[in-house]
Amino acid sequence: MLATCLDSPTCVSYTTWGVDDRYDCWTDDDGSVQQGHDLLFNERHPSPAHQAVK
Repeated sequence: MLATCLDSPTCVSYTTWGVDDRYDCWTDDDGSVQQGHDLLFNERHPSPAHQAVK
């Protein structure tokens, strides 16, 4: 999605929702709660996702 925004002259901003993995949780298919791993920061340190967006 970011690449599409960067390629479009009409895209003037890009907003992310949530930035730190410690606040990102979801329920897996088997019902267990999982902690995030795909947001921009993990414990306030840049994550692999941060590098990919950068």
